[in-house]
Amino acid sequence: MVFSFLKIIAWVMVACFATSCALFILLKVYDYLTPKIDEQEELKKGNIAVAIVLASLILGFSFVVGMILQPDGVSPVNYRQVYTEKQSGSVIPTQTASPSIVSE
Repeated sequence: MVFSFLKIIAWVMVACFATSCALFILLKVYDYLTPKIDEQEELKKGNIAVAIVLASLILGFSFVVGMILQPDGVSPVNYRQVYTEKQSGSVIPTQTASPSIVSE
């Protein structure tokens, strides 16, 4: 149990470091590709369009990096099934979505 907790903490630290480095590189490359636009100055002026573009760039790239760093092929979609299989040692079909409500 303690080892599992430490493993999770280690993955979180690796993910934070990798995402920070990747975002730093991404923003430097984006700044290089847009030489006529000073994003920091535009943000200080209150340019909402630049803010939306940068936010979508950061969120999209963070999603990609986060999915790459998922350990053991676990994603938010199949986490419960993988966790149940690892705990029991066998494949147990689990319901990952809420059941639909059927009216009588």
